[in-house]
Amino acid sequence: MEKTEYDRMYCYKVNHPLGPLNWVRNKEILKIFNKIPKNKLIEILDLGCGKAYLDVELAKIGCYVTAVDISYEAILFAKNLAKKNGVGNSIEFIQSDLTKLRLKKKYDIIICSEVIEHFKDDDAIVSIVYTNLKKGGWGIITTPYNPKLWGMIDEASGHYHRYSTNQISALLKRNNFLIKDVLIYGFPLLRLFKFFYYKTLLKKKNVKKNECEFHTFGYIPKGALLKLYRLFSPILFKIFHFDSIFNFSKKGIGIVVLVKKPY
Repeated sequence: MEKTEYDRMYCYKVNHPLGPLNWVRNKEILKIFNKIPKNKLIEILDLGCGKAYLDVELAKIGCYVTAVDISYEAILFAKNLAKKNGVGNSIEFIQSDLTKLRLKKKYDIIICSEVIEHFKDDDAIVSIVYTNLKKGGWGIITTPYNPKLWGMIDEASGHYHRYSTNQISALLKRNNFLIKDVLIYGFPLLRLFKFFYYKTLLKKKNVKKNECEFHTFGYIPKGALLKLYRLFSPILFKIFHFDSIFNFSKKGIGIVVLVKKPY
């Protein structure tokens, strides 16, 4: 994805809804997060924070978060979101290319969600996570699952990879991480949603401009459609969360890995 497109995706002037895939992923990340032992103030680094919905939730439960993203528009959007939720003082935002990031301290927990697949050299990004973790620190990494599910969204989003469990495990182990938990989410409902979403994107020429706006990164509902989406999304999201019952099936669309840096 071109950087200009990426900035448009996070335009702080647009009232972006949180989609079901992001909502479910954040829930699964928090589920993994709750497995980490905590006996002190937790300092978290989020590499590739995007809209920072997850960081706002973490700040609400008392965590201090440093959130990093390459997009100027993403950081503006995230700052506004944090302020609206009363946690602006609990999140430090940094606009930076991850490969050029220089931090003065190390962190207890690092989240790197939907980032590594955007880099051909994914080892370089995993190494950044390792370098900025304290010894004994924890990492939470999410990425698209199953190379067989590769599709037009991957191409439009600038992905280089989708990972099998063996591939993601090998990547993390060769960068000296200990793998503590692996969770595959998104079956059957999110997988069906993704299938029909693809079908909708293929029919983009039939989209009415007063209902939604199409970009390579998907749809932004507008007007009456946005109001309907916001009205029914709480119910819709709860229905999608039903998928968590079937995480054991390993037929989902995304993977969350909990890792630890050795002492």
